[in-house]
Amino acid sequence: MTKLSEKKLEKKKSKPRPTAKVWIFILFALQILLRLVIAGVGISVIAGSLLYVWRSHTSPNIDMPPAQVVHQVSAPLPETPAIPSPELLAKLKELTPKPEVMQLQVLVLDVDTGTYANLNADQPFPAGGTIQLPILVAFFHLVDQGKLRLNAPFARPDGTKIPLLTAAVSMIRTGDNTAANILLSAMGGTDAVNQLWQNWQMKHTRLNSLLPDSAGSNTTSCADLVNLLSMVERGQILKLRSRDRLMDILARTEANELLPQGLGADARIYHKMGETVSSVGDAGIVDMPNGQRYLTAVLVKRLANDAPAHDLIRNISSTTYNFLSST
Repeated sequence: MTKLSEKKLEKKKSKPRPTAKVWIFILFALQILLRLVIAGVGISVIAGSLLYVWRSHTSPNIDMPPAQVVHQVSAPLPETPAIPSPELLAKLKELTPKPEVMQLQVLVLDVDTGTYANLNADQPFPAGGTIQLPILVAFFHLVDQGKLRLNAPFARPDGTKIPLLTAAVSMIRTGDNTAANILLSAMGGTDAVNQLWQNWQMKHTRLNSLLPDSAGSNTTSCADLVNLLSMVERGQILKLRSRDRLMDILARTEANELLPQGLGADARIYHKMGETVSSVGDAGIVDMPNGQRYLTAVLVKRLANDAPAHDLIRNISSTTYNFLSST
């Protein structure tokens, strides 16, 4: 072996190798590095989650379809295309009396199919007690907005206090006009309520006086009442809880001598009737045993306290129910 080769061999032999302590140090350093990476990913996930929650509460419509917004109670149902029913309209016209005897308007809407019949429904008529229905809807709308509380006490004219919800129930169940005026006062008066109805495109519904309105100065129309019920039905102006309460209250109406008399035994109705000396009417939501639901309103101008107007509304209710049952 040459001297040059011996020198190379000596250099190779003299090259130091890593000791066990060095390997332990390297493994320890890698372990710390891995933990830092994992911690970094975790922090990123937490930060992203916090950002998502913050955006959900400050900008609920960003990157989310309306039906998935957590704090939105319900997404409005799509509006069913309206389909006129000449057959039902013809049957209703057969019941129409001579205008010198009574003036009639009717609107019926099947919420599932969109089938409807409109008989002179878009004109103002004396509202009587039927105006308590839009008052009730306006009350729950303001409750949903946080402007009123259901259990807020309010004074009666005699000084006693009752919760607003109690007043709402009494107004619908027995037609309590004092309770209706309590609600109107709590809602800011007739002007404030009229403005709310105008915002809902109720062009014929207006409070011109407090209740009772024996002169018939307060007005509404079948188109206004059914369109209002349709907005409630589709979840456009009330939250689900308020809609449920409203339906429960309307089911307690004690005056059931008009629309309910034309329905089948197993049908359910949520309604409000009313009358003045020169008018009578009823409006509500009807659930049929076959699962169908329809909205209806009937208003009649009559001679003073003319009883046949009641029979006319019952016949219209029966005709409507029987027709929709057979379709």
